[in-house]
Amino acid sequence: MKSIIYSLVGLITFFVLSCSNDDHVDYEDKYTLEQSDRLVFEIDSVTKRNSRLVGYVEKLNSIYVFSDLNYTVYLFDIDTKQNWKKIRLAKDGPNGLGTVSKMIFVDIDSIYTFSRNSNRLFFIQDEGKTVRKQNILYFDQPDPTVQAVSPSVDFNSNNRTIYFPIRPNNRTSEERDKTLLAYDLNDNSRTFLKDWPESFERWGVLGMLSYGDVNEKNNSYVFSHSFEHDIQVMDLETTEIKSYYAGSKRVEIPGFISNGVDVADRIRYQKSGSWYGDILYDNFSSLYFRSAMIGQKIPGNEDPMAKKYPSLNGDDIYSSTVILNRNFEKVGEVSDLHIGIHAFSNEEGVFIRDYQFEPENEDILVFSKYLIKSKQ
Repeated sequence: MKSIIYSLVGLITFFVLSCSNDDHVDYEDKYTLEQSDRLVFEIDSVTKRNSRLVGYVEKLNSIYVFSDLNYTVYLFDIDTKQNWKKIRLAKDGPNGLGTVSKMIFVDIDSIYTFSRNSNRLFFIQDEGKTVRKQNILYFDQPDPTVQAVSPSVDFNSNNRTIYFPIRPNNRTSEERDKTLLAYDLNDNSRTFLKDWPESFERWGVLGMLSYGDVNEKNNSYVFSHSFEHDIQVMDLETTEIKSYYAGSKRVEIPGFISNGVDVADRIRYQKSGSWYGDILYDNFSSLYFRSAMIGQKIPGNEDPMAKKYPSLNGDDIYSSTVILNRNFEKVGEVSDLHIGIHAFSNEEGVFIRDYQFEPENEDILVFSKYLIKSKQ
């Protein structure tokens, strides 16, 4: 799981203003998450415990892990915890994938990878024996860039479309300066969706993060921007967008930034700021879970990487998870719980990547299982 330090490496820092928390709203505290169990998978020496390309394959009820050392995808059954399949892929050659930036694992014969180095999407079938490739963005056109540090990438089985968070670069045209790329696998067409929020303009930077998730039940896409208390919900049929408060009183958005500071100041800014992260839709409870990361109080004369400093709110809480119902009303908040970028859910509960269980053991991959509990 990447920390917010690395998630915001693109930011350039200098405090100009600070946003207030006046827009926070009261809510009815109905739900929480309680840990009930752990899933522990034994992995081999070429599979990293902290691998970033990890996910849940609903059709197979399995966890996939991609090893960039031997370009192999490992499938682990959720119930037995056993590795039941290895799919060998190629980095180079006719079927070579190059650098794998993102992976979308739909089924055993329907795997997609994306490389930011080439802007290509790779279609993998026959357990790696058949690979087709297609450029979805072009370096010689006024195209945007797929966000590298935002982990969000979503497949919508209703319309066979993949959604990538994107950001502008110095050649991006105005009509393509959007937040989301929708790539239609049926006809290889692409659509650039949703303008950046007005607050994005205040920051004057190109590296702000956008996370998201697809709700196939109502054919919508939910945006979670790192720098906004609100989320935005887009109807994928009409592209109509509505905003809803989905924030935490613990989060005070940092002031915007400008050029001219060194790496140490950037790190200080990233660690001392509070930010929102990924959002997860649970198809079984119709609830949404949104990550919030709380910054640290770092004295101006101290090394921001030297240690863990007190939290900004003085309560020793460094993360929080906001819970929303199907109508996007806030119905709970769980302190000191970080949903993170690899979380998933099924009929058994919500599963969150766990790095605290036997942290020195590099031969296991761990998810903690949480149950949704009503407080009423």
